[in-house]
Amino acid sequence: MTLGARSLARRECVTAAGRHFRGSPGPGGKLCAITAGDDRGGPGSSESRSGGRMRVLGQKSIRDRHCTVAPLDQRPMSRGAAPTKILYLLDAFWGGERAGGTEGQFLQLLEQLDRNRFEPHVALFRATPFVHEVGAVAATVSVLNITHLRHPATAVTLLRLASHIRKARFRLAHVFLADASLAAPLFCRLGGAQVIASRRDLGFLHTPAHQMALRVSNRFVNRIITNSQAVKQAVHGRERYPLDRIEVVYNGHDPRRFDTAPQRDFRERLNIGQTDPIVGMVANLNSWKRHDDLLRAFAIVQRRHPRAHLVLIGSGPLHASLKDTACALGVEPAVRFLGGVADVIPLVRHFTVAVLCSDSEGFSNAVLEYMGCGKPTVCTRVGGNPEIVIDGETGFLIDPRDIGSLADRIGRLVESPSLCESMGRRAKENTRRFSSRRMADLHMELYDRLADLANVAPAGAAAC
Repeated sequence: MTLGARSLARRECVTAAGRHFRGSPGPGGKLCAITAGDDRGGPGSSESRSGGRMRVLGQKSIRDRHCTVAPLDQRPMSRGAAPTKILYLLDAFWGGERAGGTEGQFLQLLEQLDRNRFEPHVALFRATPFVHEVGAVAATVSVLNITHLRHPATAVTLLRLASHIRKARFRLAHVFLADASLAAPLFCRLGGAQVIASRRDLGFLHTPAHQMALRVSNRFVNRIITNSQAVKQAVHGRERYPLDRIEVVYNGHDPRRFDTAPQRDFRERLNIGQTDPIVGMVANLNSWKRHDDLLRAFAIVQRRHPRAHLVLIGSGPLHASLKDTACALGVEPAVRFLGGVADVIPLVRHFTVAVLCSDSEGFSNAVLEYMGCGKPTVCTRVGGNPEIVIDGETGFLIDPRDIGSLADRIGRLVESPSLCESMGRRAKENTRRFSSRRMADLHMELYDRLADLANVAPAGAAAC
C-alpha cells in the first residue's frame, strides 16, 4: 500500500495517559483513539500526505482538525474477514536527522505490510516530535508515557495495556528497542498475544544486570528476530535464547532510493574540486564508530593523495573532540563535518570510497546504502558486515582499530578508479538480495505462523 493510498485512509493517534500524546486520560480512563475526520486534507494535500501533520497536539489543535474521541474497543470493525491485529511497541520514535537504523527499518516494514492480512498499531513508551511519521503508516499510534521502568505507575500502565490487548483482540505483539524488550513481553502475554522481539545489535552496551533481565523477559517471548547471523549468535550466547527460536531477517531497502540524483552543487558548496577523491563515512559521532581511527588513516592517505577530502555525515557527542583530532593531525582543511542528514543518498552518491570502521555492528544500514549507491566499501570485520561485504570483490574487510590496513585499502581505491568502478558495480548487484519487500515478506511469514498459534495457545502459556 503506497503512502499516497494511505493518505486517503483515516488516521488515528492514540494516547494512553496524557493530553493527546502527553497523557490525560480518555473517557473513562480508557485508551482512546483520536480520529481525524475526512473533511480536511484531501488526497494530495500536504496535510493528507503527512498523516494529518500529527504532532504533540493540544485540545485546540484537536478541535481544529475536526477530531473525535471514542474508546478503541468501540471503533467500528471493517467488513469481511478481519486482518490480524499487531501491536508494535517501541521505546520512542525518532525521525529526521535523529533517525536511527531501527526507525528506518520499522517504517519500511509498516509501509510494506499487506493490509488485507495485517492491521498494524503502534504503542510508544515516550513521545517525540516525530510521532506523526509513524501515524502516516499505522492504524493507530499510542503514547504510554513510560519514562522509568521501576516507577510504580509503569506497572499500572502496562496492566492496562494488557487489558486493552485482550479486549481489542491483538493476536501479535512485536517489541523493539531496550526498554520495550525488557518491560513489555510479560504484559503482552498476559493480554493473550504471541510476542516477537527484535534484536538489531550485538548488545555490547548491555550490563550483566541488563542481560539477566532480558533472560527473564525472554521467557514470555515466542520468537526473536535478528538482522544478521552474527546478532543471532550473540543473542543465543548473551541471553541464552534457543537458536531454533531465533530467525534472521536481514535489513532491506527500497532499491528505488538509490536512483536519486547526486546533490547539486555539493562539491562547490564544500569547496571540493570536481575530480578530487572523496572518502566518506555515515555514522553518528559515537566512540564505537571509531571516527578517530578514520582520521588517522586519512592523514596517511592524504600524504600520497593531497587532493583527497574526508566527508563525515552524522552528529553526536564527539564532534568537538574529533575536530581537535583533525586539527592535531594537520588534516582539518580537508575534513568536512556535515552533521546529521535526513536523506544521505544524494550525498553518498558523491563518495569515491565509503568507510565504516566501527568496533561493533549488527547489520549496517550505512553499508547497504553505500553498496546500493554503487560505492566500494572499506569496513571492519565485525557483526554482520562480513555477511554483506565480500572481501576483495564488493569492498574490503579489515580488523577493528587496524589503522594501517584501513589506510592501505582506502589508498588502493583512491589510486585506482577502475577498481572503484568494478567493486562498486558488484556491490550494487549484491544489494538486490536486501530489499525491503523481502524483509517484509519474511516478517509476514512469521506473523502468519504465530497468529495460528495465538488461536490455540492459552494466555500466559510458556513461549513456544
